[in-house]
Amino acid sequence: HRPNYVDELEQSFGAAMKRAGLECAVFESRTKWLQGGFQIEHGELSAWLRALPKPVGILAFDSVRGHQITEVCRSESIRVPEEVSVLAGDHDAFFSEVSVPQLSTLDISPQRVGHRAAQILDRLLHGERCPEESERIPPGGITTRQSTDILAIRDTALADAIRFIHDHANEA
Repeated sequence: HRPNYVDELEQSFGAAMKRAGLECAVFESRTKWLQGGFQIEHGELSAWLRALPKPVGILAFDSVRGHQITEVCRSESIRVPEEVSVLAGDHDAFFSEVSVPQLSTLDISPQRVGHRAAQILDRLLHGERCPEESERIPPGGITTRQSTDILAIRDTALADAIRFIHDHANEA
């Protein structure tokens, strides 16, 4: 069972893509998420990634899913970010850093969220009513890392050359 915010993120992102005149494909797993569920759905995710037109950008709902996408891409020799750029919808330091390449993430502003929650709690403790509507706090931006940090280039030889230069530019 997916959390509600995942459905909201999917709907909002899909609507924004449609307004921009772009297509939006959604990965729908046919398997239930179980402990160890990644192994069960690896084949489904792999087939979906291989079928996408390249180059493509993917918004993963969180860093765990973003990490899974980069792992499947690596196992299928799909190049990240040259063929598939991956942006995670949250920032989990561990999964962002251990992903190869490291994941770009939305800055979901946890400090601002916590500060706003503390303000509301303070008002509740002083006898005010709980707000009836959910409050949305916009992300603070994108933390760019290697999973999105390259030009989308169809020419694989040129992409390889740019990646080599990028990886070795500081060597003497």
